[in-house]
Amino acid sequence: MKMELKNIEINSIVINKRIREDLGDIDALSNSIRDFGLISPLLINRNKILISGLRRLEACKKLDHSHIQAIIVDLEDDSLLFHIESQENLCRKPLTATEVDKGIEMKKRFALDEIRGKTFLGNIWNKIKSVFKKKGK
Repeated sequence: MKMELKNIEINSIVINKRIREDLGDIDALSNSIRDFGLISPLLINRNKILISGLRRLEACKKLDHSHIQAIIVDLEDDSLLFHIESQENLCRKPLTATEVDKGIEMKKRFALDEIRGKTFLGNIWNKIKSVFKKKGK
């Protein structure tokens, strides 16, 4: 299957009947795309029919983007398009409660490190750490 990554005009993308009806929290996804960019491009066919990425598309519309990155594939078979859409939504695994907790702790640590590095007290903290690192050599 031939694939090509392109920047596509959002308004040119065709949305046919979809499996997913509940798009969930588009605001959170929009904020993520605004802060970090679109991490995963949409998947469309040559006729610009959306195969996967409806939530990403809607989030980018909410951000008033005029274009979006999309992988274009040479597929026209409706049955195959349906199977790809369903597989993308069914074959992913949500984080476990333990993994969510771990992520929250990591986020707290990164936030604390950032605060320590950007404030007056943070500068003092960094100097204290560097003194102890030198003594530990």
